[in-house]
Amino acid sequence: MSVSVVIPAYNAAAYVGEAIASVLAQSRDDFEIVVVDDGSTDGTAAAVAAISDPRLRYVRQDNAGVAAARRTGTREARFGLICYLDADDRLTPTALATLEDALAAQPGAVLAYADNVRIDASGRPLSGRGSLKARLRRLAARPHPSGDVTADFLRENHLVNGGVAVVRREAALATDCWREVFPMSEDWAAWVLLSTAGAFVYLPGFVALEYRVVSGGVSHSLMNKAAAFARTIDLVFADPEVARRVPAPQRERLRRLRLAHAQLYIASLQVNHGHAAASVAPFVAALRLAPLRTPQLTLRYLAVLAAARLNRA
Repeated sequence: MSVSVVIPAYNAAAYVGEAIASVLAQSRDDFEIVVVDDGSTDGTAAAVAAISDPRLRYVRQDNAGVAAARRTGTREARFGLICYLDADDRLTPTALATLEDALAAQPGAVLAYADNVRIDASGRPLSGRGSLKARLRRLAARPHPSGDVTADFLRENHLVNGGVAVVRREAALATDCWREVFPMSEDWAAWVLLSTAGAFVYLPGFVALEYRVVSGGVSHSLMNKAAAFARTIDLVFADPEVARRVPAPQRERLRRLRLAHAQLYIASLQVNHGHAAASVAPFVAALRLAPLRTPQLTLRYLAVLAAARLNRA
């Protein structure tokens, strides 16, 4: 089954060419690329137009956000599998073939996903998988689940973004997973909703994506983002299919834990942008939300602090 690679792009002229080139370099050529320009005001359209390939299509819409762009791309996709690639990331050469084969081997699964490595704005690796910084990041993460993963993904997100995964288009349409109502973390919400349609398959050790980390100033509205994150969490946990699959007492425990991870995420953003002191408040909020998880949350927070210090060394 062929793959439609959907690339939502907003003011992505600097990187979208690299994203497209990484798809064109795939080991198999049974794919299409659908770039959904979400109302860009820079040279994104020109950057896409400069690439001549019959498998590349360009769709423009008024600015409506990344969820709306992925929704448009899902409707526009002509093939049964979709990879949602961000415009500043790059696929590894065998990503589509390996993920497609994984789904073919599991007919009941709706999503196959793998690992990523981090690159900087220039496309250089930030750290090798065996480096101390990489090991610290892995220490701060839970094992990636396969099978019925709804409860696991309610607890926390296991996909850095859609570029590490291939999804069955029919499942994306059936669950209406890209909903504009989510004010933040729409990708995590989409994976949870998709998980209600079938199993996920994780490919341990396979790197499907080069995930670009672009440095920048941290917003002073991070706590507003935390409030938006909490709103998304409430909407996801209230979804009827999610409620049907996860009993109410477990759902409430997972909701508080997800809120704790949201606070820990805000703390991590503060640390990674050089504001370690400002990270203390969201970290403490995380502990209050999930006191029984204090050792695990503390370990992850300390790993983030250590990795950030090494990154600045």
